[in-house]
Amino acid sequence: QLISSSSTGMAAEDPAVFTSSALPSDPRLLATVTNAYLGTCVYRDILHANGVYNGAVGDTHRADIPSPVNVRMSVSAEENQSETFSLDTRTGTYIHTIQSPGYTATHRIYAHRSLVHLLAFSITIRKSALHTQPVTVNLQTQFIPKSPDLDLHRGADFEGACYLYGKTLIPEVEGGPQ
Repeated sequence: QLISSSSTGMAAEDPAVFTSSALPSDPRLLATVTNAYLGTCVYRDILHANGVYNGAVGDTHRADIPSPVNVRMSVSAEENQSETFSLDTRTGTYIHTIQSPGYTATHRIYAHRSLVHLLAFSITIRKSALHTQPVTVNLQTQFIPKSPDLDLHRGADFEGACYLYGKTLIPEVEGGPQ
């Protein structure tokens, strides 16, 4: 059940933010995050890039690119713990929040607005002043650097970061760019 914050009757909440206490059972209904160049559905293993197509004329389709932002956050269940899933349509940010009396863990997924080739996520943990115990946040990813549409290769590591590069398997027109 998706609830618009404006439908709750709370005047201080933003009507552009949609929040739910549970994810939809149908994965096709998960939030989409995009900046018009890159886009993905949250918790999906692929993303798409503007202009990256695979297949010959008549069978051309957007190439599936493996998504490194397909990460799920979880914590051990505690008493008085709540979980929310939000889509902020003003900022284009998907926000998963786990809140307990001692801390709040927030996972954000967004397509960068000025660095359009960047899809990113962040994890923030904010502890209450009285909470002295460590907080463990589990991150699950099923990232596999393979695609049915792309010939991918791992680039050289640079200061601890790595990247993939490649080309489509089948050009749209014979002799065309891949």
